[in-house]
Amino acid sequence: MTEILSTTRSHDRPWQPIPDSVERILLDMEAHTLDPTFEDFGDFVDRSPEWEAKDTAKKYAGCTVIWGNFYDYSGVFEVITDDQTLIGRFTDAVARNKLKPEYKAAKLEIERRRREEKESMIKDQEQRIELSRIIYGH
Repeated sequence: MTEILSTTRSHDRPWQPIPDSVERILLDMEAHTLDPTFEDFGDFVDRSPEWEAKDTAKKYAGCTVIWGNFYDYSGVFEVITDDQTLIGRFTDAVARNKLKPEYKAAKLEIERRRREEKESMIKDQEQRIELSRIIYGH
């Protein structure tokens, strides 16, 4: 069983979504950089997805979810399958993508932004604490 839940854009009518395909997703994985953010959410090929709804869990028991997006353009994809050959094709495509210098650079950029965001949040909190001390004398 394989279900492709994502859509893509029609080249003739870019405003009109059309059903996605395994081949389109695999071609995009070769041509574009995956978004490393998705490493935090199943790492593109999630062999043990957790389903919120019981009926969904029952429907997709034993399935793998292949999902993500690209760093350099929006091309969201989502495939649910129990086809081991297909899972292998996606696993290999993801592994090849992650070896590219562009993927490694994107990952470093995301990590840098996360560090900066965390530092900014800490600085803001420290400023709030200092202001509280000034106002309340603590």
